Amino acid sequence: MKRQVLFLSMTTFFALNALAQTPYDNFAPEQSVKPIIEMPKMHFKVANTNLNSEIRSIEFDKNTLSLNLLNESDSVLKSITLNPNDKKFTSIDPLTEKYYHISPYAYCMNNPIRYIDPNGMDVYRFDDKTGEMHLFLQTDDDFDQIGRFKYDKKTDTYVLKTNKNGEARTRIDNIEKGILSDGMNFKTNANVWEVGGQEQPTVEGFQNFAIDFSEMIGREVAGFYFSDPEQNDVSYIHMGKYENNRYNKSHSTPSIYSVRPDLYGNIAPHTSWHTHPSTAPLADRLRPSGLTTPGGDMEHKQNHVPQGFHTFIILTKGYPPILY
Repeated sequence: MKRQVLFLSMTTFFALNALAQTPYDNFAPEQSVKPIIEMPKMHFKVANTNLNSEIRSIEFDKNTLSLNLLNESDSVLKSITLNPNDKKFTSIDPLTEKYYHISPYAYCMNNPIRYIDPNGMDVYRFDDKTGEMHLFLQTDDDFDQIGRFKYDKKTDTYVLKTNKNGEARTRIDNIEKGILSDGMNFKTNANVWEVGGQEQPTVEGFQNFAIDFSEMIGREVAGFYFSDPEQNDVSYIHMGKYENNRYNKSHSTPSIYSVRPDLYGNIAPHTSWHTHPSTAPLADRLRPSGLTTPGGDMEHKQNHVPQGFHTFIILTKGYPPILY
């Protein structure tokens, strides 16, 4: 009898083990099959901040590996199928060693929806002490910007400040492409830009930057425009270093050939320009200095007319260029 009881007990034990989903189900009050817990479906969607665009949002469909461009009623305007093999990258981010707090594997600072990062570059950080521009990351719009940063003593790095929506806080925004570049120095070096051509900044775009930059550093900046000898359109813009400038005085000589010696004999003088920051009284901002006293802007004009410059302008915040 004891053998029969032992045999039945062993048979029951092995049968329960065979039916059990886990080793612990034998001790559970129920032996019913448990449903698998399903995670909520993930939606990858970003809104378009340009309210004038027909495209109001972009949604990624992970099942079809496509991007859907949606209108305001969430109807699909266009679907773009993506090939994952075309989106792989194998090169090391060229700025990896400059930003130890960001993993080299954290593509787009872990936010590829908001940022694009084709080569590990573009928002700029301006160093107020040295006057140098440092390329930080690429933004998703058509303009460059100088961001606001905080210094992290623990990691010895600069961290970009953002608002509650994750957007970069800026010191200067909407800077036309082609004006800023990594490593350029405005404090100790003169700089030259080619303007007016394809993928080049415009004269107006540069003027806006010069005004905003002057406001940011609290000093005047100054330089010259040059044109093709056969035409009157501005083709090159020069800006002198601001190292010894003040809020009401700037120093600049048309030293474009020291920056671009290849232009010697190929350009003609056009315009002398300088800024008046808003820290100065309004009356002084809107007129040249030296009208009633020796020196100032009027003496600068007298010295440069013989050099071939025929236009003299003041750039100041909130006003069109002021001829004098």
